[in-house]
Amino acid sequence: MKQNKLEPTVLVFVILAAFFWTGTSNPAQGQTSGDAFLERGKALSEVNCSRCHAVESKDSSRHPDAPAFRHLLRRYPIDALEESFTDTIYSNHPDMPDFKVQPEQLEAILYYIATIQEP
Repeated sequence: MKQNKLEPTVLVFVILAAFFWTGTSNPAQGQTSGDAFLERGKALSEVNCSRCHAVESKDSSRHPDAPAFRHLLRRYPIDALEESFTDTIYSNHPDMPDFKVQPEQLEAILYYIATIQEP
């Protein structure tokens, strides 16, 4: 009998999505709900990335070398995105600005990216 195995990238995505999607709100502890976390990731993406990247589910990238966020997980495993964010974003084109990100911001951005992926 053949077993279906999830690729490590898909597994990481599923775990991250499940973790954040089921998050509950507890303002006393400074935690935010999944919806608030999603909105934070979207807002951070719009402010820091939309100059070049398509950050919505239907828009177009303004820079020819900037992939749309909704297609990122087709091109890069989520752990590779996380790794590139850890210190600074890097790219093969000189127009990519440095963007230092805090761990909570990174989690919110990756969560947002994960939620807008197209099949």
